[in-house]
Amino acid sequence: MRRPLAHRLLLGIRIALPRLPGGADAMALWPFMLVKKGPPLPAWIAHHERIHFLQQLECAYVGFFIVYGIEYLYLRLWRRLSHYRAYRTVRFEQEAYQNQRTPHYLATRKPFAWARRKV
Repeated sequence: MRRPLAHRLLLGIRIALPRLPGGADAMALWPFMLVKKGPPLPAWIAHHERIHFLQQLECAYVGFFIVYGIEYLYLRLWRRLSHYRAYRTVRFEQEAYQNQRTPHYLATRKPFAWARRKV
């Protein structure tokens, strides 16, 4: 049986690289999931990146990076948070981290769930 289009869009194409920016284990750039070479990626990390895929699709891809960048710069420059605190406070990351270990989250997620969070 064929999977629905929405499900296939979220699977992504995995590309293994020797290293990623900031020492990350994975990074979502829809439709590519960039992963660090080495042991297999834990399922919860892949799920975290799929949440980002959906966020990117909702924001017409470019909008995701514009909102992400503005929030990150606001948190770093205006609120003077460390890189790590600013990264974890961006609304896209809040949603992904909170739900990365909930297997069926994407099936029950409301559209633009990230927008309901506070920076």
